[in-house]
Amino acid sequence: MAELAALRAFTLRATVLTIELEVSDGALLGQLVPAQPGRIEVRARGSSTVVVADEIGCFAIDPIPAGPFRLHCRLPAGEVRTGWLTA
Repeated sequence: MAELAALRAFTLRATVLTIELEVSDGALLGQLVPAQPGRIEVRARGSSTVVVADEIGCFAIDPIPAGPFRLHCRLPAGEVRTGWLTA
């Protein structure tokens, strides 16, 4: 019987930004491309958390949201919002 492969990475593209996310043990590791600092709000149903991307665009979402979530990135060049995701 074939085993289903788990989704381990996301690449989300907008006109001015690509967001790369990798599922790791208990956290989502992310990077903004092109590399830049930013403020990322992780919006889940009924809750919201803010994480910060450093000067090379790296950030971590820990713990991984239990259900659907979306990202609202505030960057020097503007804002980017994703659709709903499930990790």
